[in-house]
Amino acid sequence: MNAKRFLTIAIICLVSANVMAQGKYSYGSKNTSSSSSSDSDSGEMAFAVGYSSNTAVLYSDSPGMTGLFPIGDNGAIQGFFALYDSDPNTYGMGAIYKYTISGNQSSGFHVGGGLGLGKWMNDRSYMHIIGDAGFHFSLKKHILVHIDGGIVMKSDEQPGNAAKDSGMVLAGFSDHIGLALMYVF
Repeated sequence: MNAKRFLTIAIICLVSANVMAQGKYSYGSKNTSSSSSSDSDSGEMAFAVGYSSNTAVLYSDSPGMTGLFPIGDNGAIQGFFALYDSDPNTYGMGAIYKYTISGNQSSGFHVGGGLGLGKWMNDRSYMHIIGDAGFHFSLKKHILVHIDGGIVMKSDEQPGNAAKDSGMVLAGFSDHIGLALMYVF
């Protein structure tokens, strides 16, 4: 338990330091700093693709694909998709709109909301309405890390008596702390 607390505090410190030094580059907005041309941004909108373990959207903690598409200076839509096993009828997909409230799209804190839905076992479906909060930072210029948590209103069909598992959950979005690792183009 102490290791998790230490890791959480270390990540918060890293993100805070990165937010304070944010003027170097941002993938979603025009660069106005006087950095060298190798660090400068063309000002064009960019997108990112990568790995996600977001159980709020994808239901299980199996790996999924994610894509991040910037909208304006502070907004982005992060889409998710996963196949759970070799059966093509078991899948998860969804999207979360993220608005950066502090920092920029390269490093900062974000809030937002979204929806996840799919089928996870023998035609058992799920639908999650998501309230998201998290932080993001970049490693070098092209690697972006998002860590998310928040509240999930869920409606999941359970095996057996076809009952629904419904309710609200407040937690990190996976065993991997809602981690998404993406490459920025």
